[in-house]
Amino acid sequence: MGVYRSREALYDCRRANVSNALFQLRSLRTILEPVKSIEDAANKKQAVIELLNSYYQFSKDSFSNRCESSSAPPQARPMTNTNHLLDQLADFIEEGANIRKTFIDTDDADLISKQASDWDNRVQLSLEQHLGKSYAVQFRNAQANAWMGMPSDHNLRGGTVWQLVGAKMAVLSAIIDQLRSSSFTGSNLPKIVPPRNLIHWSSQLVPSDNAALPYRILLTIQTDETIENPNFRIVCDAPCNFDSFDMGVIAVYGTSRPASDRVIEIGLRQSFTPRTPLTIVLLGTTMFRVEAVERIY
Repeated sequence: MGVYRSREALYDCRRANVSNALFQLRSLRTILEPVKSIEDAANKKQAVIELLNSYYQFSKDSFSNRCESSSAPPQARPMTNTNHLLDQLADFIEEGANIRKTFIDTDDADLISKQASDWDNRVQLSLEQHLGKSYAVQFRNAQANAWMGMPSDHNLRGGTVWQLVGAKMAVLSAIIDQLRSSSFTGSNLPKIVPPRNLIHWSSQLVPSDNAALPYRILLTIQTDETIENPNFRIVCDAPCNFDSFDMGVIAVYGTSRPASDRVIEIGLRQSFTPRTPLTIVLLGTTMFRVEAVERIY
């Protein structure tokens, strides 16, 4: 049996084991709580299997005599399979997008509040387990901004939640970008550096003079600080098309390309300053809205 420097160290080790076990059980509860029918249970089956396997592996490794045979409390081990972690974060982003779309379709403030709270809790648990507490805190502290846009003619309380989900999706997107560019190993976690320049956007549906594309949106993007040659990703809730740039009397040098029928990526080949908002004209064959505008790094 190892010798502990103090009784407190032994207590800390045992408490860490119990805390990790409770984390796994809370995750299971979060998955099972929404289940109301056989169909729901079938849809959650794979997630439950994966979580139980994870809990088994953790229990097998952590509830032996580790506290009595080690001189330091056990630490949560990060997920070393980077691709699996990236897929999980991407799933969370897609789920966030679906939550936002549901609110656009239903205008149900209570529903988006419940869905967002459940999503938020599961994301925080996953980040803390696989990347560490600092990542969970970074996600939890994401702040929505009034310039991020607000669904028009929708419940204000639900719209505030809609904004916050978008801000937290942006944090997850930044983490994915960092993981992709890092040599991610179990002992070398990537350092997430928040973007210096925040962008703000708003959109307005206006009449279109194009009979083939009768729906037209003016998307306005602004920045807090000057950005050189920025790239942006625009996400719509239905198929949309890029039409043109407009920066008032200043000529715009830029490019655009459709990443999918609902995602457009644009790039400016000039400075983007706080004094000169960028207006982007989008067109569609059916009604659409802008769901998100992200800076691509």
